[in-house]
Amino acid sequence: MSERLPERTSRPHRALLSRLLKWSSCYPYCALLHSNGIQDPAGQFDWFFAVGKESFSSDPADLKAFDEWLEANNDAYVLGVLSYDLRLQFEALNDRHVNELDQPDIAFFKADAYVYCKEGTIQWQGLSETDLSDGLVSASKQSELIFTSKTDPPTYAAHFERIREMLQLGSFYEMNFCRHFTAADLPVGADFWERAYLDLIERQPTVQSAFFRFGVHRVLSASPERFLRRRGERLLSEPIKGTLARSEDPAEDQRLKRMLSEDEKERSENVMIVDLVRNDLSRVCRPGSVHADELFSIRSLPNVHQMVSVVSGTLDADRSFSEILKATFPMGSMTGAPKIAAMQAADQLESFRRGWYSGAMGYRAPGGDFDLNVLIRTLFVNVQTAKGMVGAGGAITVGSECASEFRETQWKAESIIHSLGGRIQLESQHSDLLP
Repeated sequence: MSERLPERTSRPHRALLSRLLKWSSCYPYCALLHSNGIQDPAGQFDWFFAVGKESFSSDPADLKAFDEWLEANNDAYVLGVLSYDLRLQFEALNDRHVNELDQPDIAFFKADAYVYCKEGTIQWQGLSETDLSDGLVSASKQSELIFTSKTDPPTYAAHFERIREMLQLGSFYEMNFCRHFTAADLPVGADFWERAYLDLIERQPTVQSAFFRFGVHRVLSASPERFLRRRGERLLSEPIKGTLARSEDPAEDQRLKRMLSEDEKERSENVMIVDLVRNDLSRVCRPGSVHADELFSIRSLPNVHQMVSVVSGTLDADRSFSEILKATFPMGSMTGAPKIAAMQAADQLESFRRGWYSGAMGYRAPGGDFDLNVLIRTLFVNVQTAKGMVGAGGAITVGSECASEFRETQWKAESIIHSLGGRIQLESQHSDLLP
């Protein structure tokens, strides 16, 4: 039913990944990028694991220093996270909210040792399998992870109405409006979140999933979306707009797939973001080279169907990493369009600072190629404060309905929280107030 590669690329490697994550505890920084055996034509690896001791962290972002650090490490793999707040360096925007998890704008490390799997073949650099001992020990029973959201149904309905007014005034024609779900007193024991990530990708396998350990920060991502990939002179983006949960019944599953493919609202939202991405890429690509290679393709992951488009272009010169980011970041699928107007409205109405949520995580390879995901369907944890956050949002247009948009954010958050063994505790049950 799902579009998956042979099982040799996914679950059989869990034991090896468990051993690698256990071994990684002797390093301050660790990352694991994993496609979970799902077909990814634009991907370079089945999975990529790396550890390191040298890092670059900046808050607020010092982009000149970051480019210099990347150039100094041009012969190495570097892996890390770019915060959504990096946008404040690119545009005259404000964010009135507190950085709840103390996440820096940029957090990258240089890979001292890495292991990757490509087309089923495992390659080792800087370590060998003989360096590894036993894998992670199964966790003892933990107390349930309880998440709450400040944006309850009445609050969401009020903000939704304000967004609708701005849409009617022509302030923008699509806006990604997000909620956040927070938890306190989370487990901080050794290896807990490494084990939790392996459990997560068993229950929620996605093509752009990732684990990241950077000081006190942990990222457990079941992201399905690629933000931007560079290979040579070519840039490629794969924006997603349109998602439906799959059915275990084959006939019903095919019906849902057709329904998503033919949904005019989803197609309209998708093409708005495609136009935005084309415009972004045109800022750094040769005139006439930017094209939508695919429109409204339906890709089926094990748990969801998604409407994905593919946009690519050819760089017009040898651009620095930060120059490319300035033209394209943050990704249009998480802002709306026009991008600046949509972000300004989100700053006014959202109840939290996004931080790493709806930012990007990935790697830059020796020589300058890179691949970055979109940090959605992701848990962010600060183990020093024992706090965590999950964000969830959706695109709102003139054709959107308040109740369905609220349920979509709830479902997206639940998909990650439930997969980690947690639950959402509603602060208000006034769902009848949703129009």
